[in-house]
Formats: sequence, C-alpha cells, structure tokens
Amino acid sequence: MKRRVIFFAGAGLLLAAVGIGGWTHWVRSPRYSLLRLAEAVEGRNRYEMERYVDLDALIESFTSALAADNAIGLALLPSLTAGVRQEVSHAVEDGTFSSDSRVGQAAGDFLRDMNKIDPERTGPNAYFGFPVRTKGGATFSLKFHMVQHPDGYWRLDRATNVKDLLALEASEEKTRIAALKAAAKDEIAKLEVVAKLHTALGSGSDRTNLFQVRFKNNAEKPLLKIRGQLRNRKTGFEQPIDSELHLAAGAIENMKWGFDVNPLEPESTRMFAMGETDQFEVNVTWINFADGTIVDPSSVK
Repeated sequence: MKRRVIFFAGAGLLLAAVGIGGWTHWVRSPRYSLLRLAEAVEGRNRYEMERYVDLDALIESFTSALAADNAIGLALLPSLTAGVRQEVSHAVEDGTFSSDSRVGQAAGDFLRDMNKIDPERTGPNAYFGFPVRTKGGATFSLKFHMVQHPDGYWRLDRATNVKDLLALEASEEKTRIAALKAAAKDEIAKLEVVAKLHTALGSGSDRTNLFQVRFKNNAEKPLLKIRGQLRNRKTGFEQPIDSELHLAAGAIENMKWGFDVNPLEPESTRMFAMGETDQFEVNVTWINFADGTIVDPSSVK
C-alpha cells in the first residue's frame, strides 16, 4: 500500500511538473505574446501593447523603406515615423482603426486574424507571414520578425520584406499606367487620317508650306478640338497644331495649316523644296470631345 501511495505521489508530481513546464513553454512562446498584444489593443491599453511591440522600430521598418534612395524622404523620416506612431497610438486609445487608412485597415485585419498566426521560432527570433493587399489588389505575404525579451516574452519589432512589397506595387503601378496610356492612344487612333497632302505655295520671300489633312471621326461621340504635330523626318520640319475640329461621330472633315517659309529656319526651306507630297506625319497627341472628355496619354496618372 505504501508503495502505491509513493507511486501515485510521484506520478502526481511528474504530471504537475509536466503541466508547469507546458504552461511555461506556452507563456514564453511568440504566439502567446501575439495574443496578449491583441488583448492589449482590444482593451485600449497602449502601454501594455508596447510591451509586446516595439512600435517605433516596427513603423521605421516601413517608413525607412519608403524613404530609401530619397534624400528628402530620409530627412523627413523622423517626422514621418512620429506621425504614423501618433496615428496608431490614437487608434488604440480610441479603439477604432479607420478603414480609409492603409495603416488602419491593415491593423484591423491583423487583429481580426491574430489567433490564426503561429510564428516559426528560431532561437531568440521568430517569423511569421501575414497576407496583405497591394494597391493593385494582389495578395502579398508581409513577413514580420519578433525577438524574445530576457524576461521570456516576445516583441514584434519589424517587417522584413517591405521593399519587396513596394517593388511589387511599383510594378503594378507601371503596368496600370501603361494600360491607361495604351487605352488613350487607342482612343486617339479613332481619329483616322484618310488623306493628306503638302503643297508648296508662292515664291521668293512669300512662300508657304500648306498642309491639308482629311480626318474621319471613328469614335462614338463628336469631336471638338485636337493638338499634335506635323512632321517630316527627312527635312527636320516639325510644327505644332492646336485647332478646333468640330467633327460628328462618323463624319469626315478637311483641315488646313499654312506655315511661312523662314530663311532662318532651313527645315522650312527644305520642306518647301519637296513640293507636292504626302510624305509627312500627322501626330495627334491630344483630343477634346464635345462632351468635355479630354484624352491625353502624356497626362495619364
């Protein structure tokens, strides 16, 4: 009987030790610290929150990436970091994260899905990925780093791949701009050059390069005005055009432009010497439709 008591007592102590060891392991895990961080934010306890997150270092991992290779940005880095810190601190104290702000939206998503995050621990460091949306709408896994404090708890201190996120967004923006410019050029191309003719008029000091262009409006709405250039690469002749062109959808209209020959501009003399020819370019780069719509590839943002 005595042996049985000793056995059960020993087993109880072993189970207690295992239980204590398991609890200690849990409260010293990065996941536990993340859950405590979420509780602090939900409880509007900014001071407890900052036990589990090095807010300045975390923010600077974003702002420094934004300011990289930008002298002005680097100079403004402290104030930029301080501004974001103030926004986050106020949001925690108020208990609201604005969905209109990328910071607020990301923080709200992070808190909502905190219980799903299980960081991968490597010694005193831990890492985890969190899905975010780029400005272009793509999913990107933002990687975060945590470091263990000597007292056992963990602190979130930086995002490690912000530059990769910014590079992806820059690529998305470049693609978006290219698509918009291509669409604008396609719209301008609906103004078709049906025929064109250059004629050399006059003689002596009274000479004119006359350009005649017949346009057809293949767009679905009437046109009001155009801008662009008339150019001949062989002679180096180039002149801007900026003219009203009241052209209904599907209609055809002739336009004329005359430019005096200037002895101080030899390209105008060379153009005159070509006589009657259709060897010139009509480059329309800007159009204004009658409904007020302006199509200008160079101003696409």
